[in-house]
Amino acid sequence: SLQWLPPGHAAGAGAAAAAAAASPKPAGFRTYYTGFVLQLSSLGCEHVVQRHVTCGDFVLLAPLPGEAEARVVQLLAMWQEVPSDGQVRMLGRGRRFYRPAETIFPMPDGHLFCSDHMEERVTLAGVLEKCNVIFGAAAAAASMAAAAASGDAHGAKVQPPRAQFTCWFHYDHVKSTLRAVTASDSAVQGC
Repeated sequence: SLQWLPPGHAAGAGAAAAAAAASPKPAGFRTYYTGFVLQLSSLGCEHVVQRHVTCGDFVLLAPLPGEAEARVVQLLAMWQEVPSDGQVRMLGRGRRFYRPAETIFPMPDGHLFCSDHMEERVTLAGVLEKCNVIFGAAAAAASMAAAAASGDAHGAKVQPPRAQFTCWFHYDHVKSTLRAVTASDSAVQGC
């Protein structure tokens, strides 16, 4: 289940982040938020895990019909809208990451290709879990070790472990070409 993060919740430290997260931002029939709480429960387990999902986080989305695995998306905006039918919708916009099996480029499991493909209306109810995407070979080892030891960005111990992916290449989904990732590929665009 999902619930919006309360006003005043800041994804990062500092006064600027707190001011930006101070309250939802209405825009027409949409109200923008900085994040939400995802509640996960394991089968056969009474324990419920809460994940704070904020702008810039990577998530696994439920596969669409015909897809073999969960899609990986970096959330760049999140909002709630109530159109004329009165149904509340929790939506987001995110940058798509491709698994090698979705392209013509073979790579081992655990690798993803970043792209400029934007998913404009992601249903947040389809978020299965947060995941980690580490860019480049040098950052991969350090980031995986730090993530395993420290927990999530909000100080909670990570339980159960999140899926870990490495991204070394940018995939042009229109031309079906690859290039090495750059610093701008790993920057959060639009939060």
